[in-house]
Amino acid sequence: MRRLFRWKYILPRLALVLLLLVFCEYGVGVILKYSVRQGGQAAVGAKVEVAKASASVLRTNATLEGIAVADPHNPMSNLLEADRLTLDFDSSAALRKKAVVRQGELTGLRFATPRETSGALPEKDPQHEQGGAFQLPNIVGSGAAKDWLVGVEERFTGDLQLESVRLAEELRTKWPAEYASLESRAKQLQAEIKQLGEQIKLARENPLRNVAFLQSVPKRITDLKTELQSVKDRLAKLPVEVRADRQAVLAARVHDEQLLREKLNIRAMDAESLSTYLLGDQLAAPVTELVGWLRWARRLAPSGDKPSEASRGVDVYFAGCRRTPNLLVESLKLSGAARLAGRPVEFQGQLADFTTQPQILGKPMLLSLTTSGAAPIQLRARVDRTGQQPVDEIVADCPSVTLPQLDLGKQDTLGLSVSPSTAALSLSLSLTGDRLAGDLQIVQQDVKVTPHVKASLGGVLTDVDLQRALARQLAQSPRLVTTVTLSGDLDHPEWKLWSTAGPALAEAMNNAVTSLANDRAKQLMAKGEQEVAEHLGKLDQEIAALTSKVTAALGEPAKALQALAGAGDGGALGGIGSRLAPMGSLFK
Repeated sequence: MRRLFRWKYILPRLALVLLLLVFCEYGVGVILKYSVRQGGQAAVGAKVEVAKASASVLRTNATLEGIAVADPHNPMSNLLEADRLTLDFDSSAALRKKAVVRQGELTGLRFATPRETSGALPEKDPQHEQGGAFQLPNIVGSGAAKDWLVGVEERFTGDLQLESVRLAEELRTKWPAEYASLESRAKQLQAEIKQLGEQIKLARENPLRNVAFLQSVPKRITDLKTELQSVKDRLAKLPVEVRADRQAVLAARVHDEQLLREKLNIRAMDAESLSTYLLGDQLAAPVTELVGWLRWARRLAPSGDKPSEASRGVDVYFAGCRRTPNLLVESLKLSGAARLAGRPVEFQGQLADFTTQPQILGKPMLLSLTTSGAAPIQLRARVDRTGQQPVDEIVADCPSVTLPQLDLGKQDTLGLSVSPSTAALSLSLSLTGDRLAGDLQIVQQDVKVTPHVKASLGGVLTDVDLQRALARQLAQSPRLVTTVTLSGDLDHPEWKLWSTAGPALAEAMNNAVTSLANDRAKQLMAKGEQEVAEHLGKLDQEIAALTSKVTAALGEPAKALQALAGAGDGGALGGIGSRLAPMGSLFK
């Protein structure tokens, strides 16, 4: 019997087999935990933690619990977190050194959860630093709306002096001064004539000594008559010139109307810039996060490179044999929770045909997710690495989601408050190579929009009046559609924003300001007409009074000259000057 069983030979080997089985049941889990942590950290660039890992070679399955992948750009937050991952491997494939997961399940998946400790690695890979955070190009034209309002206010508060009013004011100064000048000249002539009369009176007392003066009197009288007549002629012409100037004032009103049309011709607000101004700040963060997820997923997805050639020997595949990749996950169920529009939602889905060698598999990886609750979403993703260049496609649709109140734009300048509403979201993205193309559309129904404007426009219209005018206009468009278009390179993406909010507000602002400009022009023209009428009325009164004064001032000199002229004919002067012989002849 002892010769039949050689226990000294069997027992050591049996113990070795038992130890190997124990190691396969319990030790493989330790190796798996270490491998997942090291491989994950190398791929992500941040800490990857696994609370518990177990694997069974005999049952060909593995379980990971308490999985946490830190965010490389926010070390105090997890990129994703999962409660449990179970994988069932194909035993026949394992014999060929292939890891083929027929089915698996990932439960308790969550995103952007907080961490108690930092998830940063002691030394980060420079490659991860280069592929890290980025900023979308700034398309928010926040200065455009403000500049437009400033331009409008400058037009309303700027110098709008009417030409007709200016001319009327000039006439009020010009013609009274002209009449006053004639009155002054008439009084001066009156003084000169009076002085001449006194001189003649003195000369008559001693005519022999004042012969020369008396001989010059007729000429001086003639000169005074000429100057007096010149003043009378000028006085007679003034009414004609005044009427011509009055006609010029009336003609200037046509110029005033044209001037007001030009100065109050407000440039229409650009609808596209206004859409960007209103929604740019609201959408910049989610669009940046979306592109960041695409960059992260592209970095983690299999490259699709052709498998390396064997260093020695040649692989020969018999007819009917199909090549399989070294790692293949045929089906992985997903379940977890996320936040959408600030509200938690639960989702379920499936990941199919994940492999590190897609060229060998020849099929793209497919991902489908469906959320339940208040925001039902269907998401489908296709990651294809079977062609010459990688192609990724994402399509998401949410027919109904409740959005909270949104404050768009700048409430202290120009903005909108959008009441809580129900919206439909749709997303379609494609990434071919590094070229990004796609759009995100949000359609909100039955929205109530409250405008906020801080621009008194020079006191012509108050903020409240302008807001009421805008509210009436915006109430006619209860549907709000917003579209974000993505293009460009994945590392340098470009985005363009369009929304019905921009055209609606632009049209409302343009209509309100245009109506205001027309009312302002009418007010200015009416005010100008009133001022011109007042100026011309007062001018007529002043001219009438001054004409009477000038006429009265010219009456006395005319009478005095008439008297002096009569004396010059031999009346008052007695013909002394004309009867005296020249001085030289008296002494011959």
